Amino acid sequence: MTHELLEGITKIWNDLPVDVLIASIVDPRTKSLKHLDESNSQEAWVSFEEEYDKFSSLVPKRGEKRARYEDEVDVELSTDLISKKSTSERKTSETIIKLEKLLSRDNQTEGKESEIEQWKKLPQISLNMDPLVWWSSNENKYPVISLIAKQFLAIPASQCTTERMFSKSGKIVSDLRCSLDANIVAKLTCLQKNKDIYLMSHDFEPADDISNII
Repeated sequence: MTHELLEGITKIWNDLPVDVLIASIVDPRTKSLKHLDESNSQEAWVSFEEEYDKFSSLVPKRGEKRARYEDEVDVELSTDLISKKSTSERKTSETIIKLEKLLSRDNQTEGKESEIEQWKKLPQISLNMDPLVWWSSNENKYPVISLIAKQFLAIPASQCTTERMFSKSGKIVSDLRCSLDANIVAKLTCLQKNKDIYLMSHDFEPADDISNII
């Protein structure tokens, strides 16, 4: 029995979903992937870099609009200057402009690599620390990776919470309350789930428990 259980756990551990692998990278407690074998670790980083490319294209950089406007002005000025120059000078100027564009693309690539490389070099935090609290203080240092973290660390680790919500909803919708509107059921479930917070915020005594009301 113990051997079969160990084999089952090992099989699941070595066949992790991509979402779990990426979540491990953006979690500052497990980012080194020491808990994975080499093949899973490589797959994780490849998938992570693909996600990085997707998110980096969606993230507006500071001063991006201003930079685009300045680029357009530079192109217009360069075009005017080129038209006034001789043929040989014009070819030289066109070559310089092309080189500047290539260098600009290289700088963008370096920006991508620098954020990922900095993240790889960053030491792991303690397993006892809250990764969400850590990210709230460090998201400006890693603007793209922080967005990936918000996307993947929000995934529930199990279905237990969802199953509990269905269970609570089943108790609310009884034989005597089978005609409740779906919106009402959702609100009652939310109230029942958060009744402890409500009681604490309104200074209810333990004797004033309202669990039977909801």
